[in-house]
Amino acid sequence: MNGDKIYEDEFTFLSKVSIGTDHRDLTDSERVVRAKIEQQYLKENGFVDHITYSSFRNKLKEENNKRQQALKSGGKVYGPQQFDMFVYYDYYYSEARNSMISGIMENQITDQEVAEYCICLGYTGEPGEDEKNMAKYNIALQRYWFNIEQMISDAVVKK
Repeated sequence: MNGDKIYEDEFTFLSKVSIGTDHRDLTDSERVVRAKIEQQYLKENGFVDHITYSSFRNKLKEENNKRQQALKSGGKVYGPQQFDMFVYYDYYYSEARNSMISGIMENQITDQEVAEYCICLGYTGEPGEDEKNMAKYNIALQRYWFNIEQMISDAVVKK
């Protein structure tokens, strides 16, 4: 897809991962396209380094080894002691997604957009900093998914 090959084991895995929003009505192929497009988007913007299935499995193994070593040495581990593939996928890509949204996309939101968004939410008067930050995040999140949808519609998928 878009030049990235997806082999059977990766297809099977991606057809079952969480894809950021509720899409129970999608076929396995549609789920895989959505997941791979998001990976490509995050890679293009520098929030993940590699998007191959083998690199993901290696990152999972490294993370689990790090957690195991921390536990052996009496250190703290936040979250599960060991990740399974699906939980780690959700963790890894949601961290990258949120970093992109808060690190880049929020900075592209204008004060005018924030004001209009707050008006749409029914704020009367000047919103506080928390409301403005939440508005920026929500606008950036909407843009993020809009961009993903656009990339999906433009994707070149070969079977």
